[in-house]
Amino acid sequence: MKAIISSRDRIEVAEQLNKKAKEIGIESVFSGSKVLDIPMLGMTGKAIYGIKNRLGVPTGCGVHNMASQWKGLKWKLSHEDEFRCQRLHVFYRWLLEWASFCMSR
Repeated sequence: MKAIISSRDRIEVAEQLNKKAKEIGIESVFSGSKVLDIPMLGMTGKAIYGIKNRLGVPTGCGVHNMASQWKGLKWKLSHEDEFRCQRLHVFYRWLLEWASFCMSR
């Protein structure tokens, strides 16, 4: 199974799922793109923009876990530093201003 990380791959998967949803009679859909860590936020923003423009469906993401899931950084952080990083999502919301929703803690 191929990892779906790039914005192009995410857009293609969203198109396929949207098509299948319509085929089985689902009329109201939305798309949520993953944010696994801080470096992935840019690709997520690009995917949100592309999915929303191509499909015209509400599109967004959950940014609340992007710092805690960053495995390459997590071992370097104290508990207090990790807490600060988890609060970074507030500052990244401006990148996602075109999103229909942005879930956070």
